[in-house]
Amino acid sequence: MLSGWKFLVCISVLTASPLAQGAGEPPTPLDGMPLIMEIFPRAFHFRQSEGLASNPRISYKEWEDNFTVLDGIMGKCLDEEIPNRSRRNIEFFTRYKRAHPDKAVFLHFNGNARDPRFEAEAYFAGHWLYFNGCRITRGVASAEDATVIHVEDPGLFRTGMGRYGDRNEDLGICLVDAENRPDWSQSEQLELVAIDAERKTLTVRRGAFGTTPRAFPEGAYIAAHVTEGPWGKQSNLLWSYNYAPTCPRDVSGATCSDRLRADLVRWFGSDGPLAVFDGVEFDVLHWRCPGGRGGARFADANADGNPDGGIVDGVNVYGLGVDRHLGKLRAAVGADFLLMADGHSPNNQRSVKHLNGIESEGWPSLGDPELRDWSGGLNRHAYWQAHARPTRFNYINHKFMDKGERVEVPFSTTRLVLAAAHFTDAAFTFSYAPTQDNGPPQDVWDELRLGIENKNRWLGPPIGPARHVGFDEADLLDGAGSALSLEFVRRWHSSDATVEKTDSGLQISGRDARQDTMRATFAGLTVPEGDLLIRCSVSAAPREPYGNGIPRMVWFEVHSAGALIAEEPSAAFYCVRGGNETAIEANQRGATVRYRPNHAIGDETHDAYLAHPPYGAEQGPGYTVWQERRRLPEEARVLHFFTGLDPAPNPSDGVTFAVELVADGKTSGLFREHQTDYAWIARQIDLTAWKGRRVILRFITDSGPHDSSTADHAHWGDVRLARSGELSLPPLEAPGSIMAWAGDGPFEATFYFRDIGHREVDVTFEAEGGEAVLVTNLRVYNAPDAMARAFRNGLVLANPSSRPYTFDLDALYPNAKLRKIAGKKTQDPVTNNGQPVGTAVTLPAEDALFLVRAE
Repeated sequence: MLSGWKFLVCISVLTASPLAQGAGEPPTPLDGMPLIMEIFPRAFHFRQSEGLASNPRISYKEWEDNFTVLDGIMGKCLDEEIPNRSRRNIEFFTRYKRAHPDKAVFLHFNGNARDPRFEAEAYFAGHWLYFNGCRITRGVASAEDATVIHVEDPGLFRTGMGRYGDRNEDLGICLVDAENRPDWSQSEQLELVAIDAERKTLTVRRGAFGTTPRAFPEGAYIAAHVTEGPWGKQSNLLWSYNYAPTCPRDVSGATCSDRLRADLVRWFGSDGPLAVFDGVEFDVLHWRCPGGRGGARFADANADGNPDGGIVDGVNVYGLGVDRHLGKLRAAVGADFLLMADGHSPNNQRSVKHLNGIESEGWPSLGDPELRDWSGGLNRHAYWQAHARPTRFNYINHKFMDKGERVEVPFSTTRLVLAAAHFTDAAFTFSYAPTQDNGPPQDVWDELRLGIENKNRWLGPPIGPARHVGFDEADLLDGAGSALSLEFVRRWHSSDATVEKTDSGLQISGRDARQDTMRATFAGLTVPEGDLLIRCSVSAAPREPYGNGIPRMVWFEVHSAGALIAEEPSAAFYCVRGGNETAIEANQRGATVRYRPNHAIGDETHDAYLAHPPYGAEQGPGYTVWQERRRLPEEARVLHFFTGLDPAPNPSDGVTFAVELVADGKTSGLFREHQTDYAWIARQIDLTAWKGRRVILRFITDSGPHDSSTADHAHWGDVRLARSGELSLPPLEAPGSIMAWAGDGPFEATFYFRDIGHREVDVTFEAEGGEAVLVTNLRVYNAPDAMARAFRNGLVLANPSSRPYTFDLDALYPNAKLRKIAGKKTQDPVTNNGQPVGTAVTLPAEDALFLVRAE
C-alpha cells in the first residue's frame, strides 16, 4: 500500500474550484444557518451522532430522532482513526443534511495522523513523520517472514506502547543517499515484534502495510514512526503526517501536505462522498511537532536522520508547514466552507487567517474542572472571535477528563462553561449528555432549550458585549498604567528585556529578538484582599519568519512580592571547571536548572529550582548558575531562601551553594556553604547595603571540593526578597500564569487570579520571542471577575470567584422583569425553579445563572 513511489497520482485537484454540495434540497448558505447566526444559545450534537450511526441495530429514523433537537451534528464519517466509521455514517449524515438543509453537518477528522490502512496508496514512505533512527549493522535479505535485524541502538525503539500499553511500534527501513541521509524512496515498512537489547536486535514482520520485502545492506537506516493512539480498543496506531516543508517529496514532487490536501478536496468536492458537508474540524491538529522535543529520541521533521523536534535552525518548520497547508486548503475549498481546529491549548492552532474558528475540548481545558484558567479560556475564544477568518465559528465541547477517565462536575460548573460560551459568541456542544428520561430524543442541558419549555435559540441576539462587572471598581494603579508615569515605568524590571514608554504605550522588547521568551516584572503591588483582575490591550510585532498571521503567546503571572522562583529562570548557565559559562539549552543532558513546584524533601515543601552541576563525559565537574536582574527597593530587604539536597540511590558527597551579587560591574560574594544533609535548610542574607540599586543576583551550585557530581540533586527553594519579619507567607492558590494571544492589532485581554488575599505581589508579563510587545491601558482591580451579558430575551450571569456575589439587575438590564428557567426534574430544578427574581441576584461561589425575560 505504502510503496507510494509506484503511484503517479495527479494533484491538479489542489487547484480545484470551491466545493459544491451534492444533489437534493438547495444548500443553505452558511450565514443563513441558525447555528452560524448570532442567535443564542447556539448548540449542536457532537460525536454521539457518529457512534449511534455506526450501530447496525439502529435504523436511520431512530437515529434521526435523537439529533434533530439542536441545530446540527458533528462526527467521524471516514476511517482515518476508527475502522468502519464510513460504513453507515456517510449515508446517515448525508440523508440528515438533505432532510434538514438548515442544520449544519461537520466532519470530525484527525488532523495529526491517520491509520495507514486507510486510503494511503498515494503517500510514499517519506511523507510520514519518524523518530530519529539508526543504522543496521548487518545486511538483511528480502525475506517474506519474520526477520531479525541487528541495529546500532535498540533503545530507539519501543514495544508495549500506545494508549493501552499493548502495541509495538511500526518501523520504516530504507537505503541512504550520497549525502548519507535516509532515502525513503527505496524503503520497506515493518511491524516490530520484539527487542533484544543485549544482542542489539529487532525482530520484525516484513513487507508490512502493502510494501514489498527487499534486501538492505549493512548501513541501511531504520526508524520508528511517530504515532498516536490507538483511540479505541479496536483501533490501530496512527501514523503522524510530516507537515514540514522539509518533508521529502515523492517522484511527482508532492509532499505529505499535498497528498492530504488532495484527499480532502476530493472527499468534499461536488462528486465526493462528503459533498453535502458544511465543514470539518481538524481534531488535535498541532502547531508544535508531535513526538517530543528533547531527549535521546524525538521527531525528525527534516528527515536527515537526526532529531530536531520540528525545529530547524531555530524555526518551527512543522508549525509553518501546518499553516501553509491550511492556507492552500482554504484556497482550494473556498469561503463558504468551515475549517476549524483544536484551540484549547498553546500547542494547538494559530492559523487565524485561514481557519474559521476553534474547538475547546474541555473549557478552559480538558484537565481544569475547577476553571482556574477562567480568563485564559475567555482570552483564547475572544481572540479567535475577533481575528479568525469570516464566517467565524468557535465552539466549546463540554467535558473534563483525568488520566483518560471522565470527571463528573456539578451543574454549577456546567452553567459557568455555558456562560463562557455566551460571553465569547461561541457555540456549545457536549461529549456527555445530562441524565435523561428513557428513549429519544437525546437530552440536552436546560439552559440550551429553556428547560421544560423546549425552545431553541430562546435568548435571541445579544444586546451588547459581555460586561466584566469588576471593571467598575477602583483601579489599583490609579490610572498609571494608561498615563505611564516615570515612576510607573521605573517599577518594571527585567533581566532579558527593556521596558520603556513610547508614544503608543508601554513597550517591552527583548535584548535579542531571537530569544525564546522575555519577561518583565512590575514589583510591589499591594492587594488589599480577595481577588486580582488585570485588564489591558496587547499587540505584538510578528516573529520572523512566521509573519503577521501567526499570533504570539503572552502571559501574566502573579507571585508573592520578591519571589525569584518562577516557571523558569531568566538566565541559566553551566561552567566546566576551568572553562567559560555556557547557556543551558532546553532538554540538554548534564547540567540542569529546572522548575519544580511544591518540591518535597522530607516533610517540607517549597517551590524550587533543581540545579544539578555538570556531569558526564561531555561536561565533567563544575557548576551551574541561574541569575536574576533586579532593582532593589529603597527599603531594606533580606534575601530569604532554602537550600536542599534530594536523597538518591547513589550517595552524594554534598553540594556547595553560593550566592553572588553584581552591582556596577563589581561582584560580591554573599554566601557560600557546602551541604551534605538531605533536607531543606533556611538561609538569609542582608541586602541593605544595595537598597535602591540595580543588581544581578547569581545562585551557584557547585559539585564541591572533590569534583564529584554524582547524585548532586540540589535545589534552591522559595528564593525571595522579603521585608524583615515577613519570611513566611501561605502559598498563592491562584494559577501560576494566564495566557492570551497577541498579534498585529490591539486585543483587550483579562487575567483573573482568585484568592490572592491581603499581600504584596509582583506581577510578571511574559511573551514569546524578543520582538516588541505593546501593552496599553493596563488597569488592575481588587475584584472578582463577575460577568454578565444581556440578550433580547434574557440575561446570563457568572460568578467564577470562591465567594458569593450579588448582581444589581437594574444596572445590567434596566426595567426588565426576569425569571429563572423552569428546569427538568432530572437536572437542577432547585436552581432552575421558574421563579421570578427581584432587582438583585446573589450567585453562590463558582456558579452561573440564565434568566428569562418575563412576558
